[in-house]
Amino acid sequence: MKPSCFIKTRRSVGKTYSARTKLSSKLICEDCGGFFGVKIWHATDKYRSIVYRCNNKYEKKKYCKTGHFTETEIQYKFLLAYNEYIGDRKCVIRGAEKMCRVLSDTTALTQRLKQKTAVRDEKAELYQIWISRGKEESPEVFRQREKKLYDDYAVAEREVGAIAKKISKINNRRIKLMSYINDLREKTLILEQWDTSLWITMIKHCVVHRDDSITFVFRDGEEITV
Repeated sequence: MKPSCFIKTRRSVGKTYSARTKLSSKLICEDCGGFFGVKIWHATDKYRSIVYRCNNKYEKKKYCKTGHFTETEIQYKFLLAYNEYIGDRKCVIRGAEKMCRVLSDTTALTQRLKQKTAVRDEKAELYQIWISRGKEESPEVFRQREKKLYDDYAVAEREVGAIAKKISKINNRRIKLMSYINDLREKTLILEQWDTSLWITMIKHCVVHRDDSITFVFRDGEEITV
C-alpha cells in the first residue's frame, strides 16, 4: 500500500478523526528523549503543511538531528511495522501469554500481604488495649506509650497499603494484557488501512532516529524498525 492510497483513506474518515495528539504523544526523539509535536509550516500561504517534529529541536545549542514527518508518512510506517509484527500471530500470542503469566504472578506478594496484615491487626489490638487500660498509668506515661503504639500501628498500616497497591497494579496490568491478547486474536492478519484503535492499543511508544527510520515498540516489548 503506497502513501498515496493513505491520503484517500485519510479523507474518507471525515472531520471526527483526530490523530494529531494520538500520534505525537507516542513519538520520542532519539537525540533528546523529548516528544514530537505538531508544527504548521507556511501557515498563511498556499504551501501550508502540517508536520511532526521534535519539540526540543532548537531549544538547546546542540540541535536535535532527527527529522520531521507528515501524518501520512508516520501512518504508512506503522502499517509496515504492524504487518511485520502480526505476521506470526500464534508466536506473538504465545509470547504475550507467557509474559502475562510472569508479570501477573502475585503469589509472593499475597503471602507477604497476609503476614503484614496479621502484624498490623496485632498492633491495632495492642493499641486498643492500651487505650482502654492504660489510663491507670500517669498521664505522661500514658501519652508516651499511646504514641509509640500508634506509630507502630501506622507503620504496619502503610506497609499493608503499599503491598496491596502493588497487587492492585499487577492485577490491572494483567487485565490490560489479557485485553491486548484478545485483541491480537481478533485483529486482521494483514492491515491495509490506518486504524486509530490499533495505534492506541498496540503501540507503547516510538523512537524516531536520525536516519528518518522509526522504531515501533509494541506493548509486549517487540520492536520493529521501519
